[in-house]
Amino acid sequence: MNVWIQLHDFSSEDLKDPSSENALKLYNEFDWDSEILKEENANAEGIECCDPGMGFVSDDHSILHLVPTSTGAMVHYHFRKAGRFLGLFPTVRDEAISVTDYPSEEIQDLVLEHYRGNQRSVKELLSEFGNEAAEASSSVSERVNQAIREALSEDLDDLQAFRDRESEPTMDFESFLKRMRSDGRL
Repeated sequence: MNVWIQLHDFSSEDLKDPSSENALKLYNEFDWDSEILKEENANAEGIECCDPGMGFVSDDHSILHLVPTSTGAMVHYHFRKAGRFLGLFPTVRDEAISVTDYPSEEIQDLVLEHYRGNQRSVKELLSEFGNEAAEASSSVSERVNQAIREALSEDLDDLQAFRDRESEPTMDFESFLKRMRSDGRL
């Protein structure tokens, strides 16, 4: 597990001993109010900055990111999900779940489940907060699949239109142009 504190100025501090106990202790003891105040001051002065928070990257590359708030934390969980491209080819896609106000009393359980590598439990804990938990609506591969389906559907429509009109008489291009000119369309 790789654990770090993200400061308002985009700098970060890695946790040297990233055990769950040390990570939770650091999260609970860090002066978030001071760091949030620094972020607010930087914003007021027009200085580029970011939300301070704490990140946890597991060996399977899933990321739990906590951004402390006055009532808990904004939580972002990024994970990989197996799927199929066009329903045939195995793929892995990145997905995310975000919760805007995760209760502070639930953070320890969330972090511990992430440490255990229990992706299902992390997603279940986040989804307990109903409308606030929003799984990314579509991954890149899902959007590509949808675009391909739409293109193939248009091709099917074109083929059907061709079949419907194949009994009509044909006309060479020069005759077509002459007819368009005589009808006043060109």
